[in-house]
Amino acid sequence: MAPPKKSKKSKKDRKLKKNLSLLVPVEPKAADSDWWDNSSLSNDEEEGFKYFFRVSKKSFDYICSLVREDLASRPPSGLINVEGRFLSVEKQVAIPLRRLASGESQVSVRAAFGVGQSTVSEVAISVIRVLLFVARPRTFVHGNLPNSMVYRNVEQDANASNVPGILILEIDAPIPTT
Repeated sequence: MAPPKKSKKSKKDRKLKKNLSLLVPVEPKAADSDWWDNSSLSNDEEEGFKYFFRVSKKSFDYICSLVREDLASRPPSGLINVEGRFLSVEKQVAIPLRRLASGESQVSVRAAFGVGQSTVSEVAISVIRVLLFVARPRTFVHGNLPNSMVYRNVEQDANASNVPGILILEIDAPIPTT
């Protein structure tokens, strides 16, 4: 039986793979570089970014803007790199995106981003939780308390009643400004 044929990689795939080394540190103890802060990526770097994360730089920046306030306001104690510094919001978003985009093991993602294996899981859970909160915010219907101008959640206050013909809805979510 003949040995299996080796798949030929296209010139474009080899070029993209070469450019990926510019985007992400490969060594586990690599410095926490700001590879995502370069807003003027060349076409090759933009393609490499999209190949690596399966989203454009513009979409990546938008996702970061959605979760920035929540992730930056409550940094979990374990989200540090191997040098002991807190992970930036961009890196917290990049880690689960890479894991989801590639299907790589936690060990591979850990090595690529210079974080611990448990940090990969913790970051993924944290970012997904925030994205779910932004995508599916809690909503509450408010009603008027009798003989007052005060409105309360009708599920929490039995005295609150709906105003006929008007729906007063509270949406518990941040308002993106970008």
